Amino acid sequence: MGNQTRKNNLKLFRGRFRTKSLRKLGRDYSEPGNYFVTICAKDRTCLFGEIRNNIMGLNDLGCIVAEEIQRTTEIRSGVMIDRWVVMPNHLHLIIKILPVCDNIVETSRRDVSTGVTKLIPLPRLRPRSLGAIINHIKSASTK
Repeated sequence: MGNQTRKNNLKLFRGRFRTKSLRKLGRDYSEPGNYFVTICAKDRTCLFGEIRNNIMGLNDLGCIVAEEIQRTTEIRSGVMIDRWVVMPNHLHLIIKILPVCDNIVETSRRDVSTGVTKLIPLPRLRPRSLGAIINHIKSASTK
């Protein structure tokens, strides 16, 4: 793909070109289901290892990423990593979000703050959402 064609497919955001989101509008990415995810290293730099004789060899950072992927199912109930592979500059995952029966806890009226006049939404990822799962893997691997 030529540079001009590529630029036509990208939108300028804060002075930088960004690709169009592949997320489906109106889709709740915390719903139970199977999700195929690809995560690329910044600038597609080969950070996680290299391929020799058709075998992927993980370096130290690649091993950390692999460990964090495996820990995901231990840390998060209702989430499974069905299949995954770490490549030199990216990784692929099939993430299963399982249905969970949440226990509803009722709160008496006395326990609710009545002095609040305006609710301010906090910018947080929904628990067990695809974004929260990916954010955890990326954040823990970086730390």
